[in-house]
Amino acid sequence: REQGIAVCNVPDYGTEEVADHALGLLLALARRIVPSVDSVRRGEWSVDVYAGTPRLRGQTVGIIGAGRIGTAFAVRAKTLGMRVVIYDPYIPRGYEKSIAVERAWTLDDLLPQCQFLSLHCPLTDETRNLLDGSRIGLMKSHAILINTARGAIVDVDAVCAALAANRLRGAALDVLPAEPPPANAAIL
Repeated sequence: REQGIAVCNVPDYGTEEVADHALGLLLALARRIVPSVDSVRRGEWSVDVYAGTPRLRGQTVGIIGAGRIGTAFAVRAKTLGMRVVIYDPYIPRGYEKSIAVERAWTLDDLLPQCQFLSLHCPLTDETRNLLDGSRIGLMKSHAILINTARGAIVDVDAVCAALAANRLRGAALDVLPAEPPPANAAIL
């Protein structure tokens, strides 16, 4: 203000768009859309590209952070018939009932349940590297990770290692700890 620059907080800006984007990333990975399109572009017509693609109905999606965006994402996932489990230590008891989802009271309880995990929490000292190698190790080996929150919430090296070791089926990292990434960074 002293410099003549208007500063304002617009908490609802992008809520719907980010929730839509996170769902789009989940669908793209789960339904293997990019590999399927690439295969067709190469002139291949093999069902092997998408064989084993999971049905979403009944699958569990875990959500870390149940603020505006996390809640909007939860509503979208529910419309697909997914089981939604949220983890957010800062929302009041009973909030999960108001949006008709389940709640995990600890992160270590949430992670083993999920076929999909979507991050919607702020970056704080508490959430920096929240999803590190040990926490990724708690996830199902076929889980898919979606991060549209903040890059430093996820240990990218641990995600790369988990993907290389087939500990994760896929990861959509819309954000990275450093953007653009350094020239020598591993490409996911």
